[in-house]
Amino acid sequence: MEKNYLPFEDECFDKIVEDAFSPDAEIHVFSNRYQKRKERLMKNIHNTEKKPVFRRKSIFAIAAAAALVAVPTSVYAGTRIYNAYMASPAPYQRDITIDVGESPSMEIKALNVGWVPEDMKLHSGEEHTSLMKYGAHTDGMRGISVLFWKIPTGDELFQESIKGAVTSKSYTDVNGNSVILIGHSQDFEERRDEVWVAFKDTPYAAQVYIMGDVSDEERDKILESLYLESWDTEVALNWLENQRSEEPVDNYEINTKINQSSIKLAEIGKPIVSVEDMEEGTYSVEATINDIRIQNNFDGITTDSFNDPADYSEYTNPDGTIKDNVRTWYRYGDNVNTLTEKVSEEILDMSVIVVDVTYKNTGNIDWYECICPSMVRIDKDGNILNYTYESEDMYYTDSMHDLQVDDMMFSISTDHVMSKNNIEPFKAGDTANLQIAFLVNTDDLENLYLMLEPTGVDISEEISRGTEFVDLSFLGSKNK
Repeated sequence: MEKNYLPFEDECFDKIVEDAFSPDAEIHVFSNRYQKRKERLMKNIHNTEKKPVFRRKSIFAIAAAAALVAVPTSVYAGTRIYNAYMASPAPYQRDITIDVGESPSMEIKALNVGWVPEDMKLHSGEEHTSLMKYGAHTDGMRGISVLFWKIPTGDELFQESIKGAVTSKSYTDVNGNSVILIGHSQDFEERRDEVWVAFKDTPYAAQVYIMGDVSDEERDKILESLYLESWDTEVALNWLENQRSEEPVDNYEINTKINQSSIKLAEIGKPIVSVEDMEEGTYSVEATINDIRIQNNFDGITTDSFNDPADYSEYTNPDGTIKDNVRTWYRYGDNVNTLTEKVSEEILDMSVIVVDVTYKNTGNIDWYECICPSMVRIDKDGNILNYTYESEDMYYTDSMHDLQVDDMMFSISTDHVMSKNNIEPFKAGDTANLQIAFLVNTDDLENLYLMLEPTGVDISEEISRGTEFVDLSFLGSKNK
């Protein structure tokens, strides 16, 4: 049997790390929309007590609730012996306790994942990491993620409170280890299970996430194939060292107001110039918008945001027009006594904005140009509108969200060489013609601006430094 030890190397992961931490890598500033979505997901699943740094993500599963009492896998007999069990103090809360007893084996161990389905590929971090992920390259999302923990010994117990649980069971596997399996609530369709495997008479435990289209048989075989082997150095994450107090999540609304006259407007057909002095020389680029048009279909759009082939038929009606965006509102549950529940739906009409733009490297050095445009909403009173809205107890999801991430384009089309969403290499004197497409809410057109230059989260700062915006309100009249 092939052994998948911790630690190990993975060329794919190393390449990702190299790209991410390269001194030439562009700094990415996450948008308000991204930050708000992250806060919402974290709010929906976090406990208010201490948690490990490698915290569970939005791990949910739709299933019938099952209330369980504490089920110890062993009992005390005068002295403390190894004991792992689960309790259900509330309908959707499960508390896990692992007591390693008075005399656990302290031999250093590494976790071995003995088996995974053939269609899954192993990904790992740097040497001596204890984080492993398996991801399947299939049409549906499926995979597992494993964390390897060293838990407290002596007088301290391992205790973890898990919220949002709708099913759970505990049992002793064929290897004598204690297994606690929890199915989570969710507002997604894919499976989300969390499993804890406590290795008897050792201070080690594995935390396993089962995600997507993984069968019960595959899950059980994965869990049964986990085992420990002797190792020369400690590779497990230390549970106590990775504890932290939960910081409160701020729910806020952007109410920044600017003077409309301070917005510097770009003109169609007139170059937008950006100059940057560098050690190698001067990098200067001209971006000229040649045409902007609006349409109610995906005609002429066949690429994604990386200039790769894409099919948008799933977003179209039988007559070829764009489907409506279904916005679904949810009310938060506390994941202890109540679950997050669906409240209502609303239908939003959508439009595609297509921009033809020419970029030219007018400097004296070869470089690259990030294609990072953004749609910005500023109403007639100068209020900068936050696209993603949530209140203290409500949030929403959009069916067309995949084409609106970070208010950026969903398609780039060009004959020039691209690296991700960068024109690269972009040599001195080079010219690149691009078609960029955005999906927007039709009702937003009268308040919509386009910003071609890379942007951060503070639009008012971009305005104050003289970044040029394209007023797209004229498209609203064309759409009527």
